[in-house]
Amino acid sequence: MLDDLVRHNIRSHKRIKMGKRTIISISICIVAILFSVTTGFAANSLTFSETYQQTTDCFYLWGVDFCNIDAENGNFSLKGKISLSGIDIGKFNDDTVFVIEAGGFHFDTQLGEDWVYAPGKTSFNVSFVDRSDYSDTAIKYITIKLKWSTKILTVTINGLTPDMVYPIIADYYLNATIGNFADSTTAYIQLGDELYAGFNVYYSGKLSVTTSKKKGITYKKLKITAKGKGTETSEDFRYISEEE
Repeated sequence: MLDDLVRHNIRSHKRIKMGKRTIISISICIVAILFSVTTGFAANSLTFSETYQQTTDCFYLWGVDFCNIDAENGNFSLKGKISLSGIDIGKFNDDTVFVIEAGGFHFDTQLGEDWVYAPGKTSFNVSFVDRSDYSDTAIKYITIKLKWSTKILTVTINGLTPDMVYPIIADYYLNATIGNFADSTTAYIQLGDELYAGFNVYYSGKLSVTTSKKKGITYKKLKITAKGKGTETSEDFRYISEEE
């Protein structure tokens, strides 16, 4: 009987401990939920992915390699979320400037470029079209989508490179060593006079090259893929290139 009493007390003690852990877990979840509700968007963020391909033909003449670019094309996707805390979105109008720079890519426009936009609206959606050097066909080379509330700005950009806009990092690796690479670059987003967010962007990727020969000509196919993620910084990158 004594053994039964001891086992009962042990089981009761375990239930009490489990109950405490359950209460603690629930309390932590409640605190986390309340924190997310009261603080809103915690930190600014930026990510990108990029692909670039180039085909060349090379021949050897008089002791020198001559290469011609037969074709090149690339694309990237960039996404960002920026806190609008302290920003009066009621001041946004047709003349409000949006600027994005990430690595070698830079683009600026105004909210008025979207014919549907009007002061008081909370979105901007525009695509820019042009003709490439290789074709008369019109190409939608960049699409910019902005959406905002009183708390957060969401940025989505898809671009085609390199004819109308520069790649983000692909240009850095056209003559690099074949294989994996990792490095960092900078980026920033600006909307109007008040909103600015800067990032140190850490990325990794791969450069691959395949070759084939035909009638004394060497054909090379180069491919670069990369992905990156930004870490917010207080440094202002807007005027660095001008100072240099």
